[in-house]
Amino acid sequence: MKNVLSLPPEVLETIINLLDTNSKTTVVDYFHWLKAIGNSYPRLNALIRERMVVCNMSKKESELVRVLSGTSTVVNAEDFEKYVIPADVKHLIIAVDGELFEKGTTAKISQPCGDITVSLAYHYTDAVSLHAIHHSYRKRYPQEFMRVENIILVGDHEDLYFCASDGNLFDTSNYSSTDPIFPGVTFLNAEWLKIEYDCLSTFVENMAGHGHSSILETYFRISIGFPALKQIEFVKVDGWCKRTSLNLIDLDFLLSNTTSSALSLRDFFHFHSLRNWNLPSIKEFTGHHIRYKKIIADTRSEDYGTSLMKNEEPWLTERLLRKYEFEDIVRRMRARLQIESADGLIRIKVQLVPDGVSHTTIGNWLSFNLHLNGITNFASPLICFQQPCLTSLRVTMMAVQPGGLVMVEGFYLTQIESFEIVYNEDLLHENAVHPFYHFTFSDWNDLRNCKRVLFTSKKSLRCFTHVQADCLRSALPRSDLEVKLKHVDLNNSEFSAPDYKVH
Repeated sequence: MKNVLSLPPEVLETIINLLDTNSKTTVVDYFHWLKAIGNSYPRLNALIRERMVVCNMSKKESELVRVLSGTSTVVNAEDFEKYVIPADVKHLIIAVDGELFEKGTTAKISQPCGDITVSLAYHYTDAVSLHAIHHSYRKRYPQEFMRVENIILVGDHEDLYFCASDGNLFDTSNYSSTDPIFPGVTFLNAEWLKIEYDCLSTFVENMAGHGHSSILETYFRISIGFPALKQIEFVKVDGWCKRTSLNLIDLDFLLSNTTSSALSLRDFFHFHSLRNWNLPSIKEFTGHHIRYKKIIADTRSEDYGTSLMKNEEPWLTERLLRKYEFEDIVRRMRARLQIESADGLIRIKVQLVPDGVSHTTIGNWLSFNLHLNGITNFASPLICFQQPCLTSLRVTMMAVQPGGLVMVEGFYLTQIESFEIVYNEDLLHENAVHPFYHFTFSDWNDLRNCKRVLFTSKKSLRCFTHVQADCLRSALPRSDLEVKLKHVDLNNSEFSAPDYKVH
């Protein structure tokens, strides 16, 4: 901002004028500008404030109200109904809290002379529900010219919690029509956000169940901003406890459910990556767990018991089941990508995390290199993970067979420095006797700056790991590359093999 403020005043005025091009974010942009320039530029302050009228109906005067109004007169609740909005005003900011809506009366106000954009600054003290706010606001201000373009939420605390059907962004009741209830949503001072691990997947399933022609079209039309948000943590609720988890990406639902055909793979991953959120301060994002086949977890114990009754090796039944399911997953993904591909290549590029995140975790990353019945090796991985901001990544590899080749591919992470590969303890067939895994990196990677690779397995698996040095030199060209093998015991103690450099 300092560099911008050094520009000539006439250039700054042009920038201020351009802020009006997006009515969903203009008021928030005005707030940040006024906060940054302070009293150093009286002309700019006046230029911004002459376009706004601030009406404070809340008991508290928030920082937002103070900064936007400055020394100008703030219209109070008693005067607002008879207040005549000047014709040159473009933005009306109404600051309210829950107590105002509890009155339940309809306000009578005069229609402004010109076009005006209404922004609602809502002050909350505890939980917040967009659906409840919209319902209460429209009951008090049913006039069409009072319809809110942007809601700005200001809280007494900096942490938020979202779950399915809580009235917030991932509640289907907010999307009953083609128009979003609030075209713009800004959580002004939220710094930490917890989201239930299955909240996003539940939202997609519920929207598909409502028979929408385009499942997420209305959601994508909302301008969503968290200017102060630093961390997004996915959690699993266990009683009163919220344990850190990973966001569930239910790829099985998308590939299996006919009602989800209106949602492309690109939009599906775009949604789970929160790519349509404006997150200028984000640093931490816990990550994702990809579910390819729901029945893997649901039928594991049943298949295990059946195999014991037949005197079969339990891991063999598991292997055959997963190999068959894996073939089905690959075929369905290839068919979907063939339809959606714009360049004829059967693969999709995904970013998975918001820009600005430096570390994340991806669970259940599949190796698509197997020779399957009727399918030869593919020219490229089906999913390519591209994210230039990541410097550290932890990946749980999903192995389809109890031993063999595991191809690490599809990682285009040019700034990554540390890369940890973890064996999926649930899918590595713990009943196999000393499984042997050979890890190799294909040419479908860009890990040019990676200087540390860590292979981690659960010690009880007693598996053997082989990493080909020639392959590492080609895929990870850093001359100071270090490779480490780590075995994690059940009591959380660790045994680590010595580091060694690849020459």
